[in-house]
Amino acid sequence: MRAIWFLCSILAIVTEGLRYKVDDREAVDPNDVPVTHLPVGAVHVSEAEWAQFLEENLEPDLAPWKVKAPLRADYVWNLKDDLYKRGGPLPGVWRVVLVWKNKLYWVERDHVQSVGSAPQDASDQIKSFGIRVTRWLTRGHLQLPDVLFMINVEDNRPRWCGPKQECVVPLISLGKTMDHEGNDTDILVPQLFFGDNTFYYHPWELKKDVAYFRGVPFCSGYWWNVSDTCLVACPRTYLAWRSDLDARTNRTPSYLDVGIVEPATLPWVNDTQGELYQKMKGCQPDSIPTVPRVGMWRHARYKYLLQLEGITFSCRLSQLLMTNSLVLFQRQPFVEYFYRSLRPWVHYVPFWTAKAHSRGDWNSLDDVYGVIDGLRRREQQDPKEVHRMVAAANAFATKFTTSYGRARYLKDALTAYKDLFPDMDQYLAQFVEGLKANGTWTSTGGQEPTS
Repeated sequence: MRAIWFLCSILAIVTEGLRYKVDDREAVDPNDVPVTHLPVGAVHVSEAEWAQFLEENLEPDLAPWKVKAPLRADYVWNLKDDLYKRGGPLPGVWRVVLVWKNKLYWVERDHVQSVGSAPQDASDQIKSFGIRVTRWLTRGHLQLPDVLFMINVEDNRPRWCGPKQECVVPLISLGKTMDHEGNDTDILVPQLFFGDNTFYYHPWELKKDVAYFRGVPFCSGYWWNVSDTCLVACPRTYLAWRSDLDARTNRTPSYLDVGIVEPATLPWVNDTQGELYQKMKGCQPDSIPTVPRVGMWRHARYKYLLQLEGITFSCRLSQLLMTNSLVLFQRQPFVEYFYRSLRPWVHYVPFWTAKAHSRGDWNSLDDVYGVIDGLRRREQQDPKEVHRMVAAANAFATKFTTSYGRARYLKDALTAYKDLFPDMDQYLAQFVEGLKANGTWTSTGGQEPTS
């Protein structure tokens, strides 16, 4: 039954991930061997493997809160009030969620907004969370504890529960920052927006021997004061500029095939005066051409795939690990729920020696060239070494980042979160009874909860 569920879920999962219109007009030689698409079902993970995975990822998230426990369940509303005060009302990305009798409710203090599916003004990330979790719950594939929490699908660049903030209860987030200033205290759960149940295979000997990237020119603004002229380095735009410069100057051999799919004008950072854009522009003085969007399957045609930060973390990492290409991972302080189990030179190859907020030099932005040179030498000396890293990455991704792993991690994370609140069950019983007594245990969409 489990295998049938995962096989049937693959089409829905992949479809949910295709939020953008993909333009696959990039030239492909008609004589090329097609990329093979392999659906992935449930993969066995031993109890010992899973326990280690939780120890490396979930336990560090819980550690600062175990010191503060016991926590109060009603303080979830205090957290919402605090975030709205600091960041303004953002119902699209911040929502209070109630799980009650294994059903998902989107709630306010005095009423139920909707049941199962998220309210219409929620973001696509929130809506995908509601759709996927409700599907798992209603089909009996997931059992969640009765619990109240606030979920955050915002990129979390302001570090809402960072070391300089004092959140009263944990914020349930998709990503956070861990750096020299300290670690954010969010408890991470998997994003359910992009699908990861398809493996893309292309024969290694037919792959193009360059590092590949296609994406929106997002920028964290984290890497500033790199040099006198490069004041804000953005990995995506900088490497796209280098790639274009190499092509224009006929650099041989080729190293990069990096392209951005939208103009690099930073519209997402409210840079109304253009100050940040000008600082970034000093790192890549020439205009950068845009290229068409492409499907994830095309990435499998390249030996090396670049994992570059977005505004913070980039959700594509788990998808890149589901190809038989080698991931080159840009060093960064941003993490998703599974990052802390990944090991350099075991699952991926690190690059980007730039230091945050400190004056360095241009070489710190260009070390990817030396990394690729080193990998080419390694492949000549011992081809098995590179393939061992690819195999380790594939095994990890299929065990911990496909739907089965994400559902299991969500359950464990929310169960551990609930354990921090000894009054959670009592509070929820009173909360639900209060809504029923006031006649507000009905969603705004008119759906009446049955439990």
